[in-house]
Amino acid sequence: MYLNSLKQIVRSNQTFRYIFKNGCNNNLVFNRYFTSSSLINSNSSQIFGENNKTLENNDEILQSNKLNIDGEATVEKPFVSQDHSDKMSSLKKLEYYFKKNSEESGNESNSNATRTEKAFQAKIKRVLIGFQSNPLAIFSELEVLLKTEFKLEHMRLIVDCIHWNRKNLTSRLLNRLLVYFIGEKDEEYTQKICTVIKNNNVYSLATYEILLSYYLEKNSLPDIKATIQSLLTSSKIVYSHSIYVPLIDGCLRLGDIESALAFYTRLVQSPLKWNFNAFDMILRYYIQHNQVNQSLKFFYRHLKHTREYIYCSLFPQYLLELKKAGHPEIRSIIEYIQGRKNLMENPVIFYNIIFQFLAESSETVSRLGLKEDAEWLFTFVEGKESNADTYAKSLRYLCTLGHIEKVHNLFQKIINENVFIDYNVYQLLLEFSIMHKDTSLYNATLEYMMLRNHQNSFSCAVLIAYNELRGNKQIVSSLEQILHKKPTYAGSVCLAASQFFLNLNYYELALKWYGLKLQHYQNQPSIRNIISFIIYHHQNVQSNLEQHWLSHLLPDRSTDSIINDNISVASTPEETMGKWKFISSYNPFYTDWKLPEKPLDEELNLAIKDQNCDKIIEALERNYLNKIDLESQDDQKSIEMIPNGTLLLKAYEALCRLDYIKYLYLINKTPKFWRTLVFSPAAYQLLFSKDFDLAVKILSRENTSLMTSHMMYNIVLDSLLNIGQIELAILVAEQMIKKSIKMSVYENFLTTLYDHNKIDHPIIGKLHDILKHMNIQSSTLSNLEIAKLYNEKRYEEAYQLFLVSDKNVETIKLGLDIFAIKFPIPPVSNLMYWGSLIEIEQKTKGRFFFEYFYEVLYRNNLNHIIRLYAEKDDSYHLMTQKEFYYALLAQVDYKKKLEIFMKFPHDTLSPQIINEMKIVNSYIKSPEITKILNNCAVYEPVPKVLNYQPISSESSQFIYNFYLNE
Repeated sequence: MYLNSLKQIVRSNQTFRYIFKNGCNNNLVFNRYFTSSSLINSNSSQIFGENNKTLENNDEILQSNKLNIDGEATVEKPFVSQDHSDKMSSLKKLEYYFKKNSEESGNESNSNATRTEKAFQAKIKRVLIGFQSNPLAIFSELEVLLKTEFKLEHMRLIVDCIHWNRKNLTSRLLNRLLVYFIGEKDEEYTQKICTVIKNNNVYSLATYEILLSYYLEKNSLPDIKATIQSLLTSSKIVYSHSIYVPLIDGCLRLGDIESALAFYTRLVQSPLKWNFNAFDMILRYYIQHNQVNQSLKFFYRHLKHTREYIYCSLFPQYLLELKKAGHPEIRSIIEYIQGRKNLMENPVIFYNIIFQFLAESSETVSRLGLKEDAEWLFTFVEGKESNADTYAKSLRYLCTLGHIEKVHNLFQKIINENVFIDYNVYQLLLEFSIMHKDTSLYNATLEYMMLRNHQNSFSCAVLIAYNELRGNKQIVSSLEQILHKKPTYAGSVCLAASQFFLNLNYYELALKWYGLKLQHYQNQPSIRNIISFIIYHHQNVQSNLEQHWLSHLLPDRSTDSIINDNISVASTPEETMGKWKFISSYNPFYTDWKLPEKPLDEELNLAIKDQNCDKIIEALERNYLNKIDLESQDDQKSIEMIPNGTLLLKAYEALCRLDYIKYLYLINKTPKFWRTLVFSPAAYQLLFSKDFDLAVKILSRENTSLMTSHMMYNIVLDSLLNIGQIELAILVAEQMIKKSIKMSVYENFLTTLYDHNKIDHPIIGKLHDILKHMNIQSSTLSNLEIAKLYNEKRYEEAYQLFLVSDKNVETIKLGLDIFAIKFPIPPVSNLMYWGSLIEIEQKTKGRFFFEYFYEVLYRNNLNHIIRLYAEKDDSYHLMTQKEFYYALLAQVDYKKKLEIFMKFPHDTLSPQIINEMKIVNSYIKSPEITKILNNCAVYEPVPKVLNYQPISSESSQFIYNFYLNE
């Protein structure tokens, strides 16, 4: 982003040019940047500056064998410097890059730069001035500035411009560069750094470890060979324990078992003696070279050094390799370990081996006798289950081998002991019972799951998601039937399932389970559910659909507030995939996804993109609505026909936004389940503003849970207020207070009651207490309280409340009355108190204060003060009719009156202004003024008319039935 700025700095700043011409001391520069590099592991990060003991044993083996590698050892070479022409070509490359980048970004200039960019440029200029004096400190600041903008191309350019010399040729700098380019998978520049290291013999133990790990990952045998040989012949290297494992790996790949064994001897004498990776490498090496007996000897001899080996996954794999290599008897190994070392007490070890064996193909299991071995191993743990994990593993084993009776017995034991088992085990039992047509086990599994998980919806939601995506309709149907018996539990299950499908990008399934929550289980819309949809659309940059779901929330919520509040949802996409893998890993029957993805409806998609209402309706009717029975109580057809992805919501959202009449037409042809999915509070807000009775008629067909949601309560209340149905609105508001439904339209409610002289209604006191409890300030309530104190002549209290209240026009009016009592004019000295009112009104962008203020000043013969205020900002063109009238009267000179009159808009004038200007013109005799006064419209204040619209008896009855019921 800042390359254009850097280009200008490079051209303008001589210090910067000096740095690149004379070479950067980049060992200082990069030390800070790479200190925290995650690419150097914990062992190698301790290498820098570490003084460890050199190898003391087996030196003869290592020196005599020299790894059995032919060729000369690496010798130290003199420093190899780049010539001046190379350096200059690098500078040209840098200048060329900046120039090219500038051309690609267009004619962007500093004038178009953002404040952030300008601040960045200023900081760069400051640090470059002091670069020569303290480059280490300067780079530390540059690192902070460039942290978010730093790219691979920047590092490449810097490396190209480095003039290597004896100061910057340090292993610390080169190691960090090496780690950086390896991490970025940049082979070209990795090799460049390797060449610099080799040509100048700049090695440390960390260098060798980095290079070995890199070459081992690439399996580059020549490079592995050269690196190890260079390490062994170097006289400057102080060994560290962390180098042994890559050395052993490298030697084994080169076929040098003797050197590998010598290094292993060093390893077992070090603090890393428990490292079982090197142990396993040697065991596998012998097997791969047909030395099974040698592998077993090594295993028995060194097992004492690696006791943890038998607990990890490598041990079962080793046993399997032995079987495949022709060593059929693994039982003796188990008996040896169990009898002599007492290491096989943990049953998990046996399970690991069992499942490793049974994971092989059926042909391999049969050929090697792995099933028999597994059955023998199971005898060590059978009946000794002590916790949920061992019970689960035993069930998995018995299901895998198809022992139906034993599965029944063990599951009954789990039920009797009330053992908690996880969702993966339930899935295993359900699929096992389906495979064996065991209805009793199937039903018992479902019953136990609901018994143990009725407080936790997680297990059921995972099973729903897993089986939906696998197309296992039987299990999904069974789970749906269970949820019908537990509507409250069903709501939380649907919430989690919907979130799962959003994470997996199956939008239509997310909609389905959201709809089931509302339509089938009669749950209220969940804020967390809606938030998950909002976040999904926000992340996918779908602003229209984001706004659709935002309209389901009260107006005090926004996408930014939702994201900033960090409200947790059911799970993240990463967690969802983790759960999928977990349940699949336990399932020996099925592992792949089987649900075919619905094809995209191209016709509907194109109509939505074209924003063509008629084509949208035509596509929906022909392909979907005409195939669904509108009156049918069975929603299954509606569920199955939900279009792919977000098309359903996009279609209805577009219609509502483009043509609400056509939206009404379509919504009346939409089946119940779809109406639940496309329900839009924003659409109803529009409908109520157009035709209250029609909106009620449409709303009456909606799902009850949606109809009586918090959002719809507020919309109905707001609509009643807007048409003057005050008594009915008060009843709805009382019901909302009774049901603890948050009132988001309280300002409109209070203002309307104030306009209808209902300020003494008991509901105002109740609402005041609620808002106070919620720490919400209402300017209307404050105004009512101020007016009450003023009427009771408690002026000081009214004044203090006025100072702390939120201000609107009505507040200013009350403030004027209070100030007139507390700070009357005259005396003129009290004007100092009125100044605060001017500041307050300026924030409200109103003019009422000046109307009243000028009137007070005029009545008290203080015209000079009016002139002072009016001429101060010369805002005649902004004045109200009344305000300008007093400003006009305050002027003594007729010519001055004429001057300010010409600054005031004179298309419409009040009768008072017209009469005053006629008097003025009788002296001035201006034809222009005569013309203006003859042609202007006469301003008449429009009295505030309270809106009232009658509603039908059916609408009233609907309000009573759904919004006023107990």
